[in-house]
Amino acid sequence: MNKVILASASQGRFNTLKNAGITPSILTPNLNESLLIEKAENSIKRKLKTREQVLLLAHAKGIAAIKQLKDNKSSILIAGDSLFEFEGEVFGKPENIKIAKSRIKQMTGKTGTLYSGLFVYNIKSKKSKTVLSSAKVTLGVLDDEEIDSYLATGESLKVAGGFTVDALGGPYIDAISGDYHTVIGLPLPKLRYTLKELGVKWSSILDDIVLR
Repeated sequence: MNKVILASASQGRFNTLKNAGITPSILTPNLNESLLIEKAENSIKRKLKTREQVLLLAHAKGIAAIKQLKDNKSSILIAGDSLFEFEGEVFGKPENIKIAKSRIKQMTGKTGTLYSGLFVYNIKSKKSKTVLSSAKVTLGVLDDEEIDSYLATGESLKVAGGFTVDALGGPYIDAISGDYHTVIGLPLPKLRYTLKELGVKWSSILDDIVLR
């Protein structure tokens, strides 16, 4: 039995949990993120800040995933969302290579902020909490050949900001100020503290084989 359900299709989030001794089962909620943000902004009559968008989306994904739960013996459900903020602009996943290239050219040699929202739900107590983590990320100075080479992998289109730190984009990241796991999309220290607040010990969600 998997003790944790990860409501995300992100390979980075899955690997982060797996490497920490937790093998989650995967549940992918169906959510129109653009429509959700649009409705929220119309309701409050202003643009949502990046951190507000991330918290909104993480929470919405979690609630959508809870509605998909059936008779489940898992203990915890985790959902998350990440966005990159650079010079006042919000960068989610690039829609195409042209946009990805434009963004990387903008960011080369500069620093932005990666926000990761985390929704954690205790399935047994039905208590939940949505929290935020952020980290500063400095992209290295990339020449055109390096940019084109990275874009050719297709990885840029799969992640917020258009780059990874834990995979093919790693060599192009000069510095991170803050929690490394936040940049991947699942801040482990923040997750541990949140679980504590929900009455769940970290050791209780580790794979059985880890505890032997």
